[in-house]
Amino acid sequence: MSGQRGVTLIEVMIAFGLLMIVMVMMIALLLPAFSLFRKQGGQSDAYRACLQTVERFRWEMLNTQLESITLSPDQEAIAWQEAQRDPPFSGTSGEPLMSDVFTVLHYRDKRILLTQSEPSGVGPSTIPSRLTLDEVGALRARSTRTLARDITAFEVSDNDPSSPLTTPPIRMSLTCTIDTKGRASNDEESFQMNVTVTPRSTCRTSNM
Repeated sequence: MSGQRGVTLIEVMIAFGLLMIVMVMMIALLLPAFSLFRKQGGQSDAYRACLQTVERFRWEMLNTQLESITLSPDQEAIAWQEAQRDPPFSGTSGEPLMSDVFTVLHYRDKRILLTQSEPSGVGPSTIPSRLTLDEVGALRARSTRTLARDITAFEVSDNDPSSPLTTPPIRMSLTCTIDTKGRASNDEESFQMNVTVTPRSTCRTSNM
């Protein structure tokens, strides 16, 4: 007969118990790391999207005409006529050339959305055009592109919201709140971004 003996049930149970203890300890160490990674990843993505939105808004405002801007009364939408990019200026007058594309930046369902009108086929002009509030509303209702998510507050306004005239500078403020709930984290992260821009103006009296 062989001198070797088999593994008893008690030994198997002890080994299994030790293995479970080691696994629980490893999970307890890894869960906070996963939660931190999720939180930082969510913060980074949201911050980058908001920063890109703010920078696009600033760039567009600097390259359009004040006379082409339409602000909605609820301060949750702004429309403008895009400047042509190639060439950006008239070769004879030196004035910026306006394209036939209008852009509407607006807020809905905790998202900042962007909608653009189709080209109308009209050639470039140095005279800016402006959308009516009804036209802005129609573009807001169309399919749109999402620029930023998890936006809990958004406002765009000029220096005198009570006046029907657009009075520079144009201000945009947004607040992003990220849900970072998890087993090791049960909180929210929030940050705010603000930008103030003064567009070009072909009508100096509109700034008065």
